[in-house]
Amino acid sequence: MNAAKCKLVSLIPALYAIFSGPGLYGLPAAPPPIAISPSVATVIAAGAVTLTVTYSGPSELHWFVNAVEGGNEQVGSITFPPGADRHTGLYRAPALPAVNSVTVTVRTDDGESVVSATIVIVPAHGDHSIKIGLAGHPSSELTSYPLSPGKPTRFAAYNSNGEVVAATWTITVSPVGGQPVPTLVQGAVATVTYPPTPVDLSDSNAPSYVLTATPSNPAYSQSALNLIAAPQVLIRCNRKVAEAAAICHIVDFDRVNNTLDPAAYADAGIVSAINSSKTIFSGSVIRATITAQPNASNCSNYDWKIAVQAEESTSVLIYDPSDVGSGICEDNQFIIALPIHVLWADVFGYHQILDPTRAAPGKPAAYTDCAGQPAPPTIVPCDKDNSTPLTGLYPIGKVANWFAPPGNGMGSVSFSGKGEVSFDVQADPALYAGPGWIDFPLVFERGATDANLNSLTLAAAYDSRWSKKPDAGQGPFARSFFIMRKPQIQIRSGPEFAPSHPALGAAPSQARDLNYTWGETIRFPLVFNFHQQPSSISLYPVLGGEEGWHLRSVLSKHNPIARGVTGVDGSFRWPFNITHNFLGPTPIQIEGQYRVRGLLYTEPATDFANLPPASTPLSCPTAPSSMAPSANPGCMVLSTLARKFYKGDVTIPLDPYISVKFTIYGGALPPDFWSIPHSIVVGLSFSNPGSSEH
Repeated sequence: MNAAKCKLVSLIPALYAIFSGPGLYGLPAAPPPIAISPSVATVIAAGAVTLTVTYSGPSELHWFVNAVEGGNEQVGSITFPPGADRHTGLYRAPALPAVNSVTVTVRTDDGESVVSATIVIVPAHGDHSIKIGLAGHPSSELTSYPLSPGKPTRFAAYNSNGEVVAATWTITVSPVGGQPVPTLVQGAVATVTYPPTPVDLSDSNAPSYVLTATPSNPAYSQSALNLIAAPQVLIRCNRKVAEAAAICHIVDFDRVNNTLDPAAYADAGIVSAINSSKTIFSGSVIRATITAQPNASNCSNYDWKIAVQAEESTSVLIYDPSDVGSGICEDNQFIIALPIHVLWADVFGYHQILDPTRAAPGKPAAYTDCAGQPAPPTIVPCDKDNSTPLTGLYPIGKVANWFAPPGNGMGSVSFSGKGEVSFDVQADPALYAGPGWIDFPLVFERGATDANLNSLTLAAAYDSRWSKKPDAGQGPFARSFFIMRKPQIQIRSGPEFAPSHPALGAAPSQARDLNYTWGETIRFPLVFNFHQQPSSISLYPVLGGEEGWHLRSVLSKHNPIARGVTGVDGSFRWPFNITHNFLGPTPIQIEGQYRVRGLLYTEPATDFANLPPASTPLSCPTAPSSMAPSANPGCMVLSTLARKFYKGDVTIPLDPYISVKFTIYGGALPPDFWSIPHSIVVGLSFSNPGSSEH
């Protein structure tokens, strides 16, 4: 019995081999595995794709295209590399495809192994380009993008339908060697991180970084993006400096009289810049050449802002795209027309903020007239001779230019329900002459009874400053977030008048005070550039003196006038980087002025800041006496105490012309030095586009 069991067990392997193997008594053998790669592919018409079959069996492979062995002209053909077996086939699509897709089938001789691939055929006239944009933002097509040191940025490749296209990413740098290279993490989305230490791109030797996306699908073309390690460009322009003029050309124009240099008239970029600008009278065109390598081809990806010294203003003016237009990009040049005549300018390029309302710099365009029809190029406003009112107004352009610069003329006139009229007016029209400007500063401050500075001053002045090299210790190509300009000197002479009746304590018959003074002032400008805004902060410390006579006064005797003056002027600009879609791109501006006048001789003073209650009658001396003003509030006295004045404005723009303005002021101004408490005024302000450093 045990022997029989042993024989049966020994027969089991033999029986298994008989019944499991091929043959009369066995089951059919499983065919060898077969696969094809890629299983889905896209080609353009007349394009080709290589297909590879993995098969280890002995049978020969046969290739079919839509059931036609080897294919044909209608569905495409299959060919094999010379000397190769049929495991690799090259499918070539027809030049004029009759179908949108075909099926390539590979079958063995015995028909037991079959595999298929789907080939999508794209018409040759379709859009096969891709664009590089920020990951998650298919609409953000970019040609350049700034990298923040140490901060990763994610990019993706998109087709014309906004779909992500798989790609291989590479970064190249020029010149090679010695330059930090951003790190790159591959994937459907590329992650680029720049080293923590930024690179200064202020000169022509700056490195150029290019991010290239090579689509995995051969139906799509490559795309490239310039990566910028420093998001700021600065081009310095100056009529009188040869090395600056070589990269920045300044051309004057007059639209009313059709005056422009013939060579400039032949430049489509200059003509386009003038006609697309907000300048209707005369001014200057700046044509700045971008020298830094990564930026030369990306002019339109920058928002261009300008700090400029003009013939029409003693102030340094600041213009944003919303003030004067976005300008024109022509090759590696930026061109902008300004409504002033430029002496020097710092042209800042800040990389664009993603903003759907942004107007990018334009391209030179063929000239068309007001009706949109092609016409010979001209810079004359197309309505100049077609509107009777405008025909009469255009000749005043030169006069208008004196008041057009921001800061040359602004102010407000308001009426109260009590019949009182308040004035807050400042004007400073200027004319460039010699090494400086002849200007006529005017200040008129007159308010309600409890906030009346009672001051009207007018002077003829001469401002002298460096226009050839205005900044201390800087070359024409310097980039700096801090600028110390050379000192500015002003001499002036003119009257000081009290527009309101004398305060209590003056002789009843005494007329309003009138002084005649002359003065000297020196200022030391300090400028900070940051937050994508030139002259973000400007501080102008002031030191000077005032001398003169009392032509008409309540004084018992006519003392001479001798005052020492110290103080500071300042301004602060903050662009709407977050809320600019709602409030516009013009920056919020804060301006301030502070003055202290030290008196050598007694002058009138009246304290309105510490008046007693309205029910308390005032008791004033019959004539001005020498005492502290606070000893007799509301009464005119004589004093040598220092006189202070301060004023601050917060301007929130609604558009380049209209702003909401908050003003706080207090202190005292000559000639009567009526000292008032803190006063606040809120209202709408109407002004010319742009701003000034002080």
